[in-house]
Amino acid sequence: MSYRLKLGKSLKAGVGKVARKQLEGALRGLETDAAQRADAVHDIRLHLKKLRAVLRLVRGELGGDYQRENACFREAGHALSGPRDAQAALKQLGELAQRTRQQHGDDASLRDALELLRRRLTENQCALDGPSTTELWGRIADALRSATERVESWSDKVRGFESIAAGLENTYRRGRRAMIAALRDPRPETLHEWRKQAKYHRYQINLMEDAWPELMKCRTASLKRLSDLLGDDHDLVVLGESARNQLADHDALPRCIELVDRRRDELFDELKPLGRLLYAEKPKALRRRIEAYWQIRCAEADV
Repeated sequence: MSYRLKLGKSLKAGVGKVARKQLEGALRGLETDAAQRADAVHDIRLHLKKLRAVLRLVRGELGGDYQRENACFREAGHALSGPRDAQAALKQLGELAQRTRQQHGDDASLRDALELLRRRLTENQCALDGPSTTELWGRIADALRSATERVESWSDKVRGFESIAAGLENTYRRGRRAMIAALRDPRPETLHEWRKQAKYHRYQINLMEDAWPELMKCRTASLKRLSDLLGDDHDLVVLGESARNQLADHDALPRCIELVDRRRDELFDELKPLGRLLYAEKPKALRRRIEAYWQIRCAEADV
């Protein structure tokens, strides 16, 4: 099943079905053989992020259940963040090295420093095939199985579109505020917060794609581009911290940091206008517009 709420279907049943499918996907990833865990981390965390986007959509209906379920999925994702950050830093390092060769030619000192950093990052990657990791993944799986048993108890509280409209508006509002803060003061912390909120909004728009597929798919694609740019910025921050730790005594460290900072500046120049376009609308206006799309399409589906 795609990650989408269906027109003409019960939203209560749809929310429950989407949540269970994401939990099932995360559990399949957690059952992966030890040798394949590095590849599974991304998919597991993606399922957890989509779950948290669903929760935010129906937050107003859940009361205290929201805090419990959100904490469960948040803690599971955080437990897997170390391996993910290590993989992402290595990916950014490879792209940075390639871009440096294209722009600056073969600088032996810089090349050696980047290669040394690559080796050390590879050596220091979190091992995912040891007993401690097996135990951790088992605990996460147990927590998600318990959450699966609770889905019906909170998804039953969902009624019509009004049950999700407030969540859509609030998530968008948080993202808009995060954007304003990040553009005013683009520190890693403010950009990271904007990235999280943009992802939640993207997944919620994805859920409502049937309201107007052509338009909503375009918005989803633009939000994906924005979150990818913000994600690259986060990964470059992680890479810069790794360089400071691993190349503290290397002569080329200042140049490595300069490369990271220059690339972050390029990303910021690209994401700034895109973000302003995506968050140009006032929150209540966005809510009313998408609610109107949904109601019109539902009325047509009943004809």
